[in-house]
Amino acid sequence: MVAGSKYKVYVDEIQEVVGEFPTKKSESEKWDWKLVAVWVDTEGCFSTSPDTLRATITQKERGPLEGIRSFLEKEGIRSKIISLHKEDREYFYLITKGGMEALATLVVNIEPYIRTNNKKE
Repeated sequence: MVAGSKYKVYVDEIQEVVGEFPTKKSESEKWDWKLVAVWVDTEGCFSTSPDTLRATITQKERGPLEGIRSFLEKEGIRSKIISLHKEDREYFYLITKGGMEALATLVVNIEPYIRTNNKKE
């Protein structure tokens, strides 16, 4: 593996991603905090470890995650999309980057729209 390269993670292997997935500027215009909150509430989770704080949204299609990623980037929250092949199916994960500050910005902006009580706490 080479630092700075992109990789796809499979159940039994890791493959380098060749090429970029450019985001259309118009994709971020379709999103707002309320819509991002809906996706976090239904398809997302928050996770912590000693060196990581992040939000993750999982989806079978890449398109919606590209829109969310573009919106978050516009709002100052870096994120990445990775793909995982499992049982002959590809799943996509949007993962926020930037640690505590990025996660706090996300939570403060989506919390008013979250309906699931355990995600509000």
